[in-house]
Amino acid sequence: MITPVFNNLFSRNLNFGNSKMNVVYMNDMHGSLSFVDSFITAHDEFYRENTEGTNWTLSGGDMFMKGSDNNPVIAKFIEKYVDIVGIGNHDIANAKDLCHLMEKVNIAHKFISANVDIDPQFKNSYASKIAKSTIIEDGDERVGFIGVSPFDFNKSVARGAENNFVSIKGLKDTVKSIRQEVEKLEDAGVDKIVLLAHTGEYSNDDSGINYYKIFAKIGGIDLIVGGHDHLMVDKWENSSRRRADNPSEFEPVRIVSTGSSKKHYFAENLNMFGTMNLTFDDDGVLIPEECTNDIHYTHDYPKTNFVAQFIDDEAKEVLKVINMPIVPVKNPLRNENKVANFVADADFWYVTKHSAEDEKPDFAFVNPGTIRDSFSNVEITRNQIKQVLPFKETIVKAELTKKQIYDALSISAESATYKKATPGLMQVSHMTYTVNPDFSVSDVKILDDEGNVRFNLDDMDDEDTFTCVYDSFLASGPNLLGCLKVDDYEDFNITRAKAMEEYLTSGAKIPDFMSDRINILKG
Repeated sequence: MITPVFNNLFSRNLNFGNSKMNVVYMNDMHGSLSFVDSFITAHDEFYRENTEGTNWTLSGGDMFMKGSDNNPVIAKFIEKYVDIVGIGNHDIANAKDLCHLMEKVNIAHKFISANVDIDPQFKNSYASKIAKSTIIEDGDERVGFIGVSPFDFNKSVARGAENNFVSIKGLKDTVKSIRQEVEKLEDAGVDKIVLLAHTGEYSNDDSGINYYKIFAKIGGIDLIVGGHDHLMVDKWENSSRRRADNPSEFEPVRIVSTGSSKKHYFAENLNMFGTMNLTFDDDGVLIPEECTNDIHYTHDYPKTNFVAQFIDDEAKEVLKVINMPIVPVKNPLRNENKVANFVADADFWYVTKHSAEDEKPDFAFVNPGTIRDSFSNVEITRNQIKQVLPFKETIVKAELTKKQIYDALSISAESATYKKATPGLMQVSHMTYTVNPDFSVSDVKILDDEGNVRFNLDDMDDEDTFTCVYDSFLASGPNLLGCLKVDDYEDFNITRAKAMEEYLTSGAKIPDFMSDRINILKG
């Protein structure tokens, strides 16, 4: 039973060793079920192999995806296999559904955030279920967890009535809130503290602010499990607090997050996870030379049958067998993604079919963040489509000027730089373009169904317009891609997943989506 220790804290009685903590960690799962079965195998194997100390499974946030049919299954997964979650932007954007799942499934006590502000009128339905921190106790031993949500929440999700009562404290107030939670935890006898920070390591502007380093300096925090930017982190930082046994040295802080790096390509959806063996001294301070951290690819482990019990026969039905297997691309936000080509073609086909002859589109854009998985084989099922396309935003058609098109492509092309992971390289249908070594864009061409050039945009005027297929999220002018905001567009009121189902079952000819559409020139 969960018992309050003091305001905004929960306590659970669990067996905890004196100096060892073994951790399985993840971040940015995004409501995907593709690797859940294999993760469970790996999770259970790690627990069996680590019998000294206590084993914990921690999430750096974004377990859910707004409106996804997978969310109830993810909630069951969290209930059984995940101990604590730092609330991410997609979790918050899913506020209404998350609140319902918290009531239906026993997971309310597992979600924490110290910097989420919620309108008081919603306190009974949502905020009352969110703690700032969590205490785990066993006799005199107490361990604390604190959560932090992303500062760019308002810019990184499509706003709606279901989450417009949520706001995130700024950096200064967040640091203050973390410090207050650390003090409360320590007053309660906690000497081991973990921060689950779904902020990303760096600010996404040019300020160079390193959030994890700032959090580490607060003092009292031993481990930071990050997320949000999809970048790999494995480092040590110094706290501002000096060691009791050696005042000339500062207490160490371990910082980890799964994601892309020079050794590991883009990671999300649980296709990668980390494991740690942590050793503390008698003062509850980590001993770096006795701590390990390992990264694993989830698909290396055999599958359980956890997910199958929640998937009905209709979802398993094969809608189409295609003759061009789709191979997942490395770093899909920074390279051409053949899955996105396939999706863009489906969007373009759907809008073309449902448009009058004189109102047909010229090309299609797909924001790579829309693509959340890959088709695993040539047999495509409804369930696979839901994994690849979980978003509920609808397909739209709008007139864009040449300038808007170039601005969108150029901003997206800058995502080829390592630290600018978003919004990602814009994927296209019925279009080709070149990304130059300086990340400028040129040689933009709109093509017909046979691949012939209809328009060479380099030769057009900035105010010339063309008809684009994209989605309601991009048309709303999201952060970084505000150039795509339009006041007037035709909404087809269908999600990409539903459009894909119609595309595959219509008998339409599937064009060669494996051929290159983006020419990326290396410097």
